[in-house]
Amino acid sequence: ILQRHMLHLAAHSLPATNGTLLTITPPQTRHAAAPEAALDLVFVFDVSCSMDNYVGKSDEVQLSLLDVAKHAFRLALAMLPATARVSIVTFSDTASVVCGFVACDEAGKKKLSDTVLQLRTIGCTNLAAGIQTAMLVAKGTPAQVVVLCDGMPTPSCHPKGYGDDVYESYTRALDEWRPAGVQMTCLGIGYQLDSQLLGRLGTLLHIPDGGDVAPYVVHMMAWMRTLCARSVAIECATTDGRVRLVDVGECVYDVPRHVVVPDDVATAQLVVEGHRVGDTVVVHEEA
Repeated sequence: ILQRHMLHLAAHSLPATNGTLLTITPPQTRHAAAPEAALDLVFVFDVSCSMDNYVGKSDEVQLSLLDVAKHAFRLALAMLPATARVSIVTFSDTASVVCGFVACDEAGKKKLSDTVLQLRTIGCTNLAAGIQTAMLVAKGTPAQVVVLCDGMPTPSCHPKGYGDDVYESYTRALDEWRPAGVQMTCLGIGYQLDSQLLGRLGTLLHIPDGGDVAPYVVHMMAWMRTLCARSVAIECATTDGRVRLVDVGECVYDVPRHVVVPDDVATAQLVVEGHRVGDTVVVHEEA
């Protein structure tokens, strides 16, 4: 984990202000190639009967929602390095793990592509079961979960025991199911989807029809492959002994992050995905 992140924290005084500038510098790829990201991805396919609906405003376009989902997956798969691993989960009435993590070498990509092309629709839309199963697969690895669906779960399949509000029930259930370090992206396909629900579950990318697959998927995969660290914070110790955590968020290659802290901060240290990383930086020394 430390070798991949390779983040550097430095402090710079700001004479004109009552503060100090802390700069987090990730690896700079113009000087040297970035270490290849070891990605684990869980793709979650909605294979309910509603995915048979055609994409578009008329039936002239003979591509179903599932066809578009398959196309999006195969495009993403083509962009993955051999070091990546992919698992496939499907959901309809219930959820199932179609295949566990498969390495994305030439043989692995062929197996994954052939598996997805064989997917067929059946039953209702138990989105909650698909998410819960994906989180079980992702447990123990900081995976990216990608849900490909029409964003309209069957009401009788909403999470049970998490309150009466539908949106809150999904949020609370996800908080309980999600392992540490796992992030989720929802590819909402078609013209009818519950964007509020999918947006609560993770990053929402809306793909209205087949023509929008490439820009959204390329953007998603570029972000995943340039991500240096997902959860970055700075642990600041003040001169009077207090400790505060400043959340920075994500860091990508080549793009420094900057935080201004007050003069009562004595030392600072990076915290990446819950782990202290690197040396403690002296920010301010009492006279």
